[in-house]
Amino acid sequence: MIEQELYKKIIENIPICCVDLIIINQDNQFLVLKRANEPAKGSWWLPGGRILKNESISIAAVRKAKEETGLKCVFVKTIGVAETIFDTGPFGDPIHTINAICLLNVNKKDVIIDETSTDFKWCDKIDKSLKLHKEIIKYLKLTGF
Repeated sequence: MIEQELYKKIIENIPICCVDLIIINQDNQFLVLKRANEPAKGSWWLPGGRILKNESISIAAVRKAKEETGLKCVFVKTIGVAETIFDTGPFGDPIHTINAICLLNVNKKDVIIDETSTDFKWCDKIDKSLKLHKEIIKYLKLTGF
């Protein structure tokens, strides 16, 4: 793990590379989590997070899915790239992320959230309460959500 003071300096100066995960279950629903921390505390978002040095996008996607949801997912593909600039990051300052949007499949619906989330829900349609990148919305609409 990155020491907190070093991570603060990193996010003050450069974008953070992340994965955003569209996890689809056997009932053709996608998973969203309610964020416990900044950025976007209290909002519904896709699971995801930082890509580690020397970690491929696909490995990061599977790792973040397991860490945040307890689900053992299968990586399908990267469907696009998005970026987000949040006014408030984990240290109260703005944060800029560049996100590889990944599609994953899973055969279970038994989610076990970690401390980064307060709740979860499986969705069968796009809801206005969800904070999703336009690239994600476009993909979900194309696939029938």
